[in-house]
Amino acid sequence: MVGRITALALAIGLVLGACLPWTAQVPPTTSPSAVGTLPPTPAPSGSPQSPAPTPPTILAIATAQRPTGPWVVTFQLTGTEAIREVYVLSAACPDATCDIDATIQTFDGDPIGTTVFRFSDGMYRSEEDRTETIDCEDGFGTVAGGASRTSHTSLLIAGYRPVGSAAITVDIRGSRTVRINPVGASACATESLDYLANGRPTEFAAAPTPTPKPPAATQGSAIPSSFFGSGAKVQTYGVTGRTREQISASIAANGPWSDWLHGRAEALTKAVPKYRFTLAQSAAQCRIVVTAKPAVVFSYTITLPSWTRPKNADASTVRWWSAEIVRVATHERHHVEIYRDGATRMTAAIADSTCANVSAHLSAIVHDIDVQQCQFDLDEYGAALGLSLSSCLAQ
Repeated sequence: MVGRITALALAIGLVLGACLPWTAQVPPTTSPSAVGTLPPTPAPSGSPQSPAPTPPTILAIATAQRPTGPWVVTFQLTGTEAIREVYVLSAACPDATCDIDATIQTFDGDPIGTTVFRFSDGMYRSEEDRTETIDCEDGFGTVAGGASRTSHTSLLIAGYRPVGSAAITVDIRGSRTVRINPVGASACATESLDYLANGRPTEFAAAPTPTPKPPAATQGSAIPSSFFGSGAKVQTYGVTGRTREQISASIAANGPWSDWLHGRAEALTKAVPKYRFTLAQSAAQCRIVVTAKPAVVFSYTITLPSWTRPKNADASTVRWWSAEIVRVATHERHHVEIYRDGATRMTAAIADSTCANVSAHLSAIVHDIDVQQCQFDLDEYGAALGLSLSSCLAQ
């Protein structure tokens, strides 16, 4: 579903930002009928899963391979929204046997807490428990403080070697088990969720800036263009229904088409870059002339669903929709942020390039933007759907 920027002879192609497919966005409380052909996969109950069950070989790493800086860890469970947290890693000391300290934050830079990856046999393990009181739904409305949520997160930093490959990748992998139980006289449901975790280095949270929150969406789902920043406009397509199931069916029938998904998506971001420089030939010399600053800018069109509440829709559907449209808009806004970061890098590359190598420099950054866009969607929902990075990049 992710398109890419084509830097051939400095001509600019249409860039398609990724969007979250409807079947991968359904909240855990949504019934299986709302997810079409992708019902949630039942997860085993009991003790937390051991980290990294997929790779057959888990290896010790050398001190020089010890990761530092921000890593995004994605917790994925089929049929639910992915949870993404940033672990900013730093060695407790330079010795080979030192632990790794980590501060944990949201991708918007809001603090979550801290943890320590304990050294053992060339690997680093973190075991973290967290308990909090949360609001919940009892079928009639929202119960403030009606449930407790207990989570156990087990992560391992090590070298991972997949079957049939000699390549070893340093990664963070593991699991998170979440148990939700009603408290007091609450009639909220008990839930048990088991997530698999996978990490990768990231640069977006190195100096986090909190993302502005959109206004509370009501029945019209009016997310303003200002939520996405300068150069952005929002367009909508209509969806109908009085229940979650009916609304999801309308999205599946009317959302923008995705070749990657082979189906309809819920939202879409299109980014069109504009180069503001020329190649000036003078005698036997060529130089790059920037005609406006910054030398590369993007304009964005974000397509979102729009639902108007029918008279017979209940209040719980309205609350669900308000949360859903905010979540979808936040997902698309991250695609915009990736493009903005790319434009900054491209502008810097132009300043350091010559006529002979500027196209190659821009092409390399374009490819990196494509990879980041595809990886973001793969972490959010693509892996759960059986999609791949290569198939995304091929679109």
